[in-house]
Amino acid sequence: MSNDTTKMLLGIDDEHLKIENGKVGDDGVIRLNGSLNYSPKTCRNCGVINDDQIIGYGWRKTTIRFAKTLGSTVILCLNRRYFHCKACQTNFLAQTSAVPAHCTIANTTRKQCLEKLTEPVSLKHIANELSTSDSFVGRQLLRAERDFQTNWHYLPKVLLMDEVKSTKSATD
Repeated sequence: MSNDTTKMLLGIDDEHLKIENGKVGDDGVIRLNGSLNYSPKTCRNCGVINDDQIIGYGWRKTTIRFAKTLGSTVILCLNRRYFHCKACQTNFLAQTSAVPAHCTIANTTRKQCLEKLTEPVSLKHIANELSTSDSFVGRQLLRAERDFQTNWHYLPKVLLMDEVKSTKSATD
C-alpha cells in the first residue's frame, strides 16, 4: 500500500509526514513506521525567524494511536525531528496536524469518539470500539459538554408563549 493511500485511510493530511512501512503483529495490532521532518519557519518559544537559527537536533520516537481499522488497532510509531534554537537555547519537537501537541491519540479518533457519544451505549463500549480508555471517552464527553452549555444570562428579543395560565382562578 502506498504512502498516500495509507495516509488517506488514516485521515492524515500532513504533507511532511511520511509512512515508510508497516506490519501486523502477533497480537493483531497494525504497527506503522513513519517520520516527520520539515524546516520550521520560526521558533515556537521565542518567535525568531529561521535564518539558520534553528537546527535539527536529532530525532524523538513517539507513538500515535488510531481507532480500529478493519477490526485491528492501528499504532503509528513516528520519528519526529527535534529542533534546537540558537537564539533562545531551547528545544522543540516537530508538530503534525494528525495529533494535538503533547498527545498520543489522533484527531480522527477524537472526532469518531464525539460521533459515537451520540449513541445510547456505554463509555466502555465506545472505548473498546476506538481502542482507547473509558476515561479518555469520559474526558471527551466533558469537553463537549462545556462547549454546548446554555447561556442563562441571555434572553431573545421575542418570547413566544402558548396556553399560559396565571392562577388557578383564571379562565383563560
